[in-house]
Amino acid sequence: MLSLTIASDEWRRTAACRDTDPDLFFPVGTTGPAIEQIENAKAVCRQCDAQRDCLEFALATNQDSGIWGGTSEEERRKLRKQYAARQRRTA
Repeated sequence: MLSLTIASDEWRRTAACRDTDPDLFFPVGTTGPAIEQIENAKAVCRQCDAQRDCLEFALATNQDSGIWGGTSEEERRKLRKQYAARQRRTA
């Protein structure tokens, strides 16, 4: 389960994307050439030891564009909705 906290940004030092063109992670659109670009960005994420920390950062800071922690914008919206629903059920 994601904790949605930002304990440290140390994960950035070991992130696989650190030496990758940042434009790869910010495709324009979700169709056509962007589909391949999104998959290529996610492939970098899948090889990354910091993937979980990156995703937690993106969720905690409401990153609404780009690929973060191996997730697309839409995938993070769904995760945020699920997290909010769990919080309401336990409150």
